[in-house]
Amino acid sequence: MGQKPRDTTPGIHHITVGATAAEAYFLDEPDRFVWTRRFIRTLDRFGWTCIGFAQLTTHVHAIVETPDESISVGMHYLNMFYGKYFNEKNDRRGNLVRSRFWSKPVVDDAQLLTTFRYIARNPVKAGLCERPTHRWSAPRSVRPKRPRLPCCARWSATR
Repeated sequence: MGQKPRDTTPGIHHITVGATAAEAYFLDEPDRFVWTRRFIRTLDRFGWTCIGFAQLTTHVHAIVETPDESISVGMHYLNMFYGKYFNEKNDRRGNLVRSRFWSKPVVDDAQLLTTFRYIARNPVKAGLCERPTHRWSAPRSVRPKRPRLPCCARWSATR
């Protein structure tokens, strides 16, 4: 049986991508920087808005708003580039990404707030930091664009 078709409708999506067999998706700071730069290029190229993201050791979470049905094409663009970079840098072969990326539409403000909190707290739960101010997560890596909720800002990537 094949995979269920992905919901690619325009709007806000929580996306996750991770390494195969729980291997490291990021080995060092340069890996995180390269991924972030390509993520910003993906946002620009496809007209997406980043609401939040967090890089963990084995995977990434992001909340993006898409103006069209480009989520699969955009994630392919991001994952193919990063996988090729990672494999070349580490003299590695094979897929870096465990399977196609996971995504779920965010349908209302309550779900957006819950998802944003989950992503912000994920590095704390993983032991990468003590507070939701991890260097490689949204509040430290992007700037506020305009408020969406009183306790949750919409974020837009900067160069």
